[in-house]
Amino acid sequence: MSYTDNNNHISSHQKKLWSDITNEIDKSMTSTIQIRNYVIQDHVEFYAFSKPVSFFDCYFLKDIVFRGIHPKYVNFFNCCFDESLSVYASFSSDFTLDTVSCKQDISIFRGTYESCNWSFADCSDITIIGGHFNKLYISTKNKEIDNLSLRSNIEGDINIVNAKIEKIDVSGLNEKSNLSIFDSNINVVNFKNYRNDGKLNISNVTRLKNNKPSMFYVDKSYLGKAEFYNIDFNQYDVVNFDDTSLVDCIFVNIIWKPLITAGFEYYIFPTTDKKERELFTWVNKNVNNFLSPHTEFRTEKSRILYFRKSREVYRQLKYALSKQGDVINEQYFHSKEMIVYKKSLLWFSRDFGTKLIISLSQWTSNFGQSIFLPIFWLLIGHLILCTLAWLYSAITVASIGDYVNAYLILINPLHSYNIPSENWGTYEISFKGALVLIDIAMRIWSSYMIYNIIRASRRFIK
Repeated sequence: MSYTDNNNHISSHQKKLWSDITNEIDKSMTSTIQIRNYVIQDHVEFYAFSKPVSFFDCYFLKDIVFRGIHPKYVNFFNCCFDESLSVYASFSSDFTLDTVSCKQDISIFRGTYESCNWSFADCSDITIIGGHFNKLYISTKNKEIDNLSLRSNIEGDINIVNAKIEKIDVSGLNEKSNLSIFDSNINVVNFKNYRNDGKLNISNVTRLKNNKPSMFYVDKSYLGKAEFYNIDFNQYDVVNFDDTSLVDCIFVNIIWKPLITAGFEYYIFPTTDKKERELFTWVNKNVNNFLSPHTEFRTEKSRILYFRKSREVYRQLKYALSKQGDVINEQYFHSKEMIVYKKSLLWFSRDFGTKLIISLSQWTSNFGQSIFLPIFWLLIGHLILCTLAWLYSAITVASIGDYVNAYLILINPLHSYNIPSENWGTYEISFKGALVLIDIAMRIWSSYMIYNIIRASRRFIK
């Protein structure tokens, strides 16, 4: 809410110059100063006062700059800044911004802060570069913050709670801080070039309900022992972890997105869907080095590199969840890891055997995740081999019933090579010469499928 847009609302406010305000404060005999319903018309250079100062329902038409060390508290309640608010100062007591609006940006440059409680009714950009905060709480009322940026070595207890934010950027070293983001609605969460050697807690974070593209993006970062609670990653259009350490993270009550990407600069999503194209065009515009979507990969080399990066992400998530005893999601990410590993290998190369083994494991059992796939392929594969044996007269039958009996006998990998007709009635089983290869194939196939059935039935048993 700006002065120029709300003349009727502030028509009763008294217009003042900042020099008039400072004279009033200096001359005041009260122990605390309360300034109400003023419109400050000029640029404000805010140096320390000897008394606590609180502003109520005031309008600042020009930019305001804090300098020096402020031993007493400074509070703003229901105030509006038509231009920027910049802080190059330290506060030994409270520095409160309660239900304030800022038409332009708020910038905090280092300094030391005792207790800060900031709630914003309407604000464009907030940037915090360094500084030590004993306690900092950031929240919103009414409209969301367009962009919140936390940079460099911020120290202390930082809490973003009950906030609506279009985009939050976090970078730099977190060595002596406790950063908590909880009960908030954020469309774009972006950790880039970030190292967490302190505490990082992200809990109950959801996207904004404004139909804009959303993204959870972590790039070239070490998350350390970051804690994630009650997050539905599936609600975000893009979830991306690129060159990031996740092995020590704690994940509790997480809903995972089926596709977790690992670096858009290496992979171009094949899509003809209009909504997806709009999404990745937006991603290209909002994150450095992202590429616009096309219908194919750029090069074979970049495609392989992308899948190698994806494998590393799934491997780390698998390991992190394994340490927590989350066997279900550990197995889930194991299968995702194997799938992208297979995609990173080429058929016509020295990796042919490895890719074949992984492909068979995926097709026949989903890497031990499915008990129905190996049963299905056991019956189908054995039917093909048994029919082949019948066509080459290794099996002699007089009826369909005899064929079924022979089929069931041969599905046992420990069956005999020869079963004379006088022992079993109207059919005979005899593998001789080259036909022994069919019998060997039956035994191998049955054994492999039985192994996959046992593997799937015991996948949650450690």
